[in-house]
Amino acid sequence: MKRRDFLQKSAAASLSLSLLPSVYFREQNAYIDQIGLQLYTVRNQMAKDPAATLKAVKAAGYSQVEGGNPAEYGNMLPMIKDAGLYSQSSFFSQAYITERWDLQGSNAPRSRNPESVIEDAQKHGIKYLIFGYLSKAERESLDHYRQYAERLNKMGEKCEQAGIHLCYHNHSFEFQPMDGITPYDVLIEEFDPNNVQFELDIFWASLGGHAPEKLMKKMKGKVRLLHLKDKLAGVSDEYDEGKVPVDAFQELGDGVVNIRKVLQLAPKVGVEQCFVEQDQSPDPVKSIAQSTAFLRDLKGKV
Repeated sequence: MKRRDFLQKSAAASLSLSLLPSVYFREQNAYIDQIGLQLYTVRNQMAKDPAATLKAVKAAGYSQVEGGNPAEYGNMLPMIKDAGLYSQSSFFSQAYITERWDLQGSNAPRSRNPESVIEDAQKHGIKYLIFGYLSKAERESLDHYRQYAERLNKMGEKCEQAGIHLCYHNHSFEFQPMDGITPYDVLIEEFDPNNVQFELDIFWASLGGHAPEKLMKKMKGKVRLLHLKDKLAGVSDEYDEGKVPVDAFQELGDGVVNIRKVLQLAPKVGVEQCFVEQDQSPDPVKSIAQSTAFLRDLKGKV
């Protein structure tokens, strides 16, 4: 039941407004019921035995996975489906936008046309394409960010024509001021929200000194996806992702990020899907199961 319909029926029936919080929270349950996992979390396991790893992801309570390369989906999709999962979101190489193919080495694909990424996404039923990272050499000035925003807007327009949504995934470096301006603010201003939105990574935003809830309110209507990640208490703000302590990445509920508030706010700002990710863990499979247990415990709570 939609919240608007509930309010109308509540008024007609003179129900107490005290019922609203628990009914409203059921809207967030949709994120939990279809929770996804970013496969970077289990990258080492995937490299050794992808089929077994995907089955372990399903057993840990996940419904969907987010991949890292649309071109690989031809091989991955049968295993994803066999595990009882689905996938509608994938990252793609930043070089399609930055054009720094010299930084890709042997990982550079044959086709360097962004339209080939869209074609692969269409072929494999991918609904969300994610621009996920900039190396230090690709983000030396604000002009870089403005240039990439322009290119992403053009790619995003083509994505929308193909029924695909293009999103930008952040780290913490976008929050480090350059010439008195925050690059993330440049992206918020420069992106056409009809063509490019955001996959907000709440861990990296927090590490960059920004409360995820405040960002979500500021970016209402521009945040399409969330990466749910928790941060160890006492970790200092850090803009260099290479200097982050490995134990800074925590299972959901074990850190200081208010996951519950984030999920409560998500439907108000337009979030469609949520993905758990934990960049570092001594036992990733155990960690992802602990995180889904935490999410299940949240269901139905005010």
